[in-house]
Amino acid sequence: MQRSKRLSPVVRIKNHEEKDAALRLSRFRQEHERNEEKLAELRAFYDDYAARMNSAGVAGTSMRTINQYRRFLARLHDAVRMQQELVSESARQLQELGREWRERHVERRVLDKVVDRLERGEERRERKREQAASDDRAQHGRSGSGDES
Repeated sequence: MQRSKRLSPVVRIKNHEEKDAALRLSRFRQEHERNEEKLAELRAFYDDYAARMNSAGVAGTSMRTINQYRRFLARLHDAVRMQQELVSESARQLQELGREWRERHVERRVLDKVVDRLERGEERRERKREQAASDDRAQHGRSGSGDES
């Protein structure tokens, strides 16, 4: 069996690994984007609510209502902080998955080049064999006809 053909299972595995890594990266990128969108929504909600609290304080709202606003803003602030931590962690994981995909991609490309080089060498050797056989047939044909004269 030709060396290039023996590498066929390895090529299939590397292609599969690269596709799996690309799929994981794509799915996680979507999750990361959803996390970022949620963070932006929480920040906007926090800013909106803080602005309402400020205007309520100016309008002579009771201390009880202002304290409720403050407690709610504190919980919103915690939610924003927790979501920011989640976004930071997912960004780190996204980078790791990107690195993993790049490694699988490079491995697959290197293997493709090795297989291509082996196939070219095999084709070159086959052409030489065919040429030698053709030359041998031509030489035997000429020497056979030269003996008859």
